[in-house]
Amino acid sequence: MEINNYKVVDLFSGGVGLSLGFINANFDVVAAYDHWEAAINFYNKNFKSNSAYKVDLKDKEVINFIKKKSPFHKAKEAFKKAGYGLTIAVLNASLCGVPQLRKRLFVIGSLFDGDNFLDSRLTSCLSTKPMTIREYLKNSIDIEHYYRHPRSYKRRAIFSIDEPSPTIRGVNRPIPSGYKGHSGDTTTDYKNLRPLTTKERSIIQTFPIEFDLSGNKTDIEQIIGNAVPVKLSEYVALRLKEHILESSLH
Repeated sequence: MEINNYKVVDLFSGGVGLSLGFINANFDVVAAYDHWEAAINFYNKNFKSNSAYKVDLKDKEVINFIKKKSPFHKAKEAFKKAGYGLTIAVLNASLCGVPQLRKRLFVIGSLFDGDNFLDSRLTSCLSTKPMTIREYLKNSIDIEHYYRHPRSYKRRAIFSIDEPSPTIRGVNRPIPSGYKGHSGDTTTDYKNLRPLTTKERSIIQTFPIEFDLSGNKTDIEQIIGNAVPVKLSEYVALRLKEHILESSLH
C-alpha cells in the first residue's frame, strides 16, 4: 500500500530496521542501497519483495540520481537553500516501543512545509516511561541479568532485564574470566552470567522473531548493531504518515 504515492528509498541497507519500520507503516520501500556486501545479502534474504543494491554513494551516477530525485544535499544549510522545511529531533527508542536506551537524530525535510512541521506529532505520542526488556520479551527470556561488554571497564557491564537495554552495539563478547565488577552492576553473581544471544539482541532491536540471522556471526552482530530499531523507525513513519494524510485533506 502506498501513502499518497509516497515512496521510500533507503540509502543505508545496513540499517534494515529503517526500511522495515516504514514498510510496517504501509509506505512503499522501492529500493535500498549500500556498499557492504554482507548487509546487502542480509537485506535481500529477509525482504523477499524488496531489493538492496550495491553502490558507492560517491559514484557520479548515484550523485546524479540523488539530484534528480531532489532529496537533501549536504547539510542543514543546503537543505534550507533548497527550500526544505526541517524537523530535527533526537528520539529515545525506549519511549517509542523499543526496550533499549538508544537515541537517534532524525532530520526530516519537506518541500511543502515550514520548519518544525512534525515536532508536535513526534513528541505527543511518546511513552511516559522507558520500555524494559521484560516488558517486551515477557517470558521468552530465561535470565534476570546479562553481561554487555563495555567500551571501558569504568562503565558497568551487567544489566537487569527490568530496565531498557543499553544501546545494542556491533560487539557481543562473553564475560571475561577476570571481570572484577563495577559498583553499578545489577548483580555480583557471575556464575551463570552470559551475554544476550544474537537472536535476543535482534529482538531487542525489534526485528521480527522469524528474521533469518544465518551467516558470518561477526557480520550479523555488526548488522544488528548498525540497525535503526524497527519500532523506532515505525514510530517516525507513522507520525509522518499522519502528517501526509492530514495535509492531503487541505
